[in-house]
Amino acid sequence: MDLWEVLGRVGLAALLGGLIGFDRELRGHSAGLRTNILVAAAAAVFADVSVNGFPQLRGYDPSRVAADVVSGIGFLGAGAIFAMGGRPRGLTTAAALWASAAVGLSVGVGRWQVAIGLVVLSLLTLVVLGALGDRLLARRRNAVRDLYVVVPDASQVEGVQRHLDEHDIRIRKLAMVELGNLVGVDLVLMGREADLETALSDIRHVEGVQFASAEEGDVDIH
Repeated sequence: MDLWEVLGRVGLAALLGGLIGFDRELRGHSAGLRTNILVAAAAAVFADVSVNGFPQLRGYDPSRVAADVVSGIGFLGAGAIFAMGGRPRGLTTAAALWASAAVGLSVGVGRWQVAIGLVVLSLLTLVVLGALGDRLLARRRNAVRDLYVVVPDASQVEGVQRHLDEHDIRIRKLAMVELGNLVGVDLVLMGREADLETALSDIRHVEGVQFASAEEGDVDIH
């Protein structure tokens, strides 16, 4: 196969993978634009090597390289998933990496139409369905937040707990550490997404709270 055609396929795979990664980048995930570009481009190269790289070998099965790519991306996707409060995070990001690898393999073997179709479907799922879910299901959606607050002493934690109870927020985990004359408190919270947003927006106004920071977790519909 002509070298420029191969490079064109790799470039197309990188572009399509970047379209998937752009959504992850906008949402602040670590496996974002660059990661998906590299995954898609590398998968395209592996596909080309598997088909055209070993013409001298008799009985060689080119599908073995593609199968190894599928297995390998599973480990990369697993690295994008981690637990917070006993619940998995990063599942959608891992699925996006899986899609980018499929895009790269498809382009690498010349089935670019299939790759474009997968990218369109992926973007519809990530962007359109995500927006519809945020708009229509926000009141019913359960979410997890990792909250970190700094208070003068441990007795002030009760005020934080009362504030969360008033908004029907459950504390899944609580840990405290001394910071000199202050106390740092890590809490893993669970509740309705809208209730969490309201509670956390007012957390700095709770008596004794000198610093507060919240991190978003994945959500499930119940």
